[in-house]
Amino acid sequence: MFISKLKSVLASLVFLGLLLGAVDSASAQSVAMSQPVTHISEIAAQGGDLVNFSQFVAEDIYLNGPFDSENIYFSLPANWRLTKESQLNLFMTVTFNQDVQNSTRAIQGSAGSITITLNDVLIGVAQIESAGELNVQFQIPPNAFATLDEDGLYQLRFFLESGWTCQFDENMLIVLHTTSSMTLPHETVKPDTNLINFPSPIYQKGSIFTDPALVVLPDHPTAAELQSAMTIAAGLGNFSSSKLLVDINTVSHLTAEQIKGNNLILIGNAVTQLNSDQIILPLPASGGKFSNPGGNIDDGIIQMINSPWSEEKVILIVSGNTDAATIKAAQAVSTGSLRSNIYPNVSIVDKVKTIPMPTSPPVDQTLTDMGKGGALLKDVGVNYAGYEFYIPSGQTITEDAYFELHFGHSSLLQYDRSGIVVNVNGKPIGSMSLTEETARQSVNKFRVSIPPSAVFSGNNYLEVKVNLIPVDRCSSPDLDGVYANIWPETNLHLPLVRAVNSPIANYDLITYPIPFVYDATLNSTAFVLQKDDINAWREAFHIAVYLADFTNGPIETLSTFYADELPETERTKYNFIMIGRPSQMPILSEINKSLPAPFDLGQDIALEPEMQVKYRINPKAPAGYVELLPSPWNGDNVILMAVGNDAQSVSWAASHLVEPLSWKLAGNFAVINDKRVYTADTRMVAITPGIDSPQIPVVEVVPPAIGNPGDSTPYRPAWILPMLAVSLVMILLTVIAVVYFNWLRNRSRTPKTARHEQKNE
Repeated sequence: MFISKLKSVLASLVFLGLLLGAVDSASAQSVAMSQPVTHISEIAAQGGDLVNFSQFVAEDIYLNGPFDSENIYFSLPANWRLTKESQLNLFMTVTFNQDVQNSTRAIQGSAGSITITLNDVLIGVAQIESAGELNVQFQIPPNAFATLDEDGLYQLRFFLESGWTCQFDENMLIVLHTTSSMTLPHETVKPDTNLINFPSPIYQKGSIFTDPALVVLPDHPTAAELQSAMTIAAGLGNFSSSKLLVDINTVSHLTAEQIKGNNLILIGNAVTQLNSDQIILPLPASGGKFSNPGGNIDDGIIQMINSPWSEEKVILIVSGNTDAATIKAAQAVSTGSLRSNIYPNVSIVDKVKTIPMPTSPPVDQTLTDMGKGGALLKDVGVNYAGYEFYIPSGQTITEDAYFELHFGHSSLLQYDRSGIVVNVNGKPIGSMSLTEETARQSVNKFRVSIPPSAVFSGNNYLEVKVNLIPVDRCSSPDLDGVYANIWPETNLHLPLVRAVNSPIANYDLITYPIPFVYDATLNSTAFVLQKDDINAWREAFHIAVYLADFTNGPIETLSTFYADELPETERTKYNFIMIGRPSQMPILSEINKSLPAPFDLGQDIALEPEMQVKYRINPKAPAGYVELLPSPWNGDNVILMAVGNDAQSVSWAASHLVEPLSWKLAGNFAVINDKRVYTADTRMVAITPGIDSPQIPVVEVVPPAIGNPGDSTPYRPAWILPMLAVSLVMILLTVIAVVYFNWLRNRSRTPKTARHEQKNE
């Protein structure tokens, strides 16, 4: 019996070991099964003629009866030419609030319909005859693709009408799924290279997929050529709202796949960097110079040609005979709008005006003054009207600034559900309800103050959202009983004053990207980069994309310098962003003593401030740093550094200067290990965990060893070790109990009993 119990205990131990092994195996399997994300252009390529709604809308479309509508806007790739009649494939789910199929109110005929149009051309009408899943197909007439709206987009419109739901006081919900699609038979053609269409075909607003772009620099670019690349990066980020997949590389690092798979943007002075006989320009360079009859030596020259390596791609050449010319060409490209010269695919840039707007715009501007005019809003639900206004660099609004909305609306509304909300740059600044009293007046005035903290230098966006809910949801849209007017007399009152900018008192990483975005053109921002470091250049490239998308300026005029070539005359002009390894950036030796955490330049390790717990840090362990300090050359400017002791840690630091990782920064100093951030304000306290880190009194600042993913310890849930300890204790107690009771039994047995048991055995 003792042997039997002991076997049971051993079996329990084996089972527990298998359990632990199974957990590790499951964890390892989970990691192994993770799949790379497929880019949307790859999805489109795999789908051929089939284009899913998921490629241009993020979620399912909901239509609520009895009346509702929804629009989808999209464009087709520039290298597509439709060849046959297209088809629309709709997958939808129809639901009611009751089981009408089996009730006395069963649908007889149609419960409603969805009318589908493309650019106001009727595609078809889908009849709703029952609840459940519905799949319908319609042929799309070729003339539906004949016209585009003013933004160069197609409009696909769905309009739901259901009188049946009103008759039976029924609620109908129709969900158009993103698995719906269009079948668009097409052939691939060479994109049009006429620069009047720029930024197409490099970027197309609303395209069902976007081709990636690659900016190509010479192997050893001048600071001006590097600045041109950053300027173009900023422009691409601005007019694509950071939606264009764009990267940077040098000629010698290019691969055949990159050349074939990207729209290329070649930057360089009077050269075609690939040095290929296949690149034939309408305005070629000879002897290192462009022939530009009637022009100046500093004219910027922009040319676009079809790629000789891929008929679907184009090459944009941004160049000139001098550094000044190349910068000028890049600044023109950053506007997103170009004019042709004698050839439709050539643009010659004479001058660039870097001051985009009047220094002192009018204090009062009506919608008419802004070139907008009034608006008629008539959709059930939320309606939108948006307006841009400009704040000059170095100025801000006073506390007397306001927006005065002149409006009128229908009296056939549910006043407790209808109202107005005004936003500035995505922040709500005022709201009001629509009432019976405001319905009596054809013109009402609603004034809302604009806080100075809600605006910034450059282009700002004011949005009016009006929610319109009818009293009778069954009112026919033909009655136009749901409406609101925004009258053109609506006024924007913007008195301006000089902005108070005191970096010495106010600078902090938590306010980034301020002050770099004070100037919408980025004219007061300059990069300082490590020479011959494509990794640092790439990080600056992505930061430029982010900053320009944030400011939304009409032109990009940021500057770029090498860390060993920062002229004395330029140092007082800019807020600087410095990226690289401290030991490789000579300029840092001049300001090292002023840093929140100075560096041992021999090892690229910051001398971190005193902490509650001090660790010995291996200088070879990757560590990134972000530091912010007032400029020693101009007290009104700042210097922001993203540095590290190797290429990986420089990338860690620089990646935190782009949202959303930038939200983790605070104070004036941060230690960064991958996505783990520890921040400090060296003017106040020692290092504390970052915003996303647990607030613990003891701070770990030693970066962990970085190895291959396959070398990392498998994940083991926290409950395993405590359970193992408890199980072992229980097993041990069980063994002791078994041994003890077996001993007691043996002592109590008589010789006769023992002989009897032995005989039985």
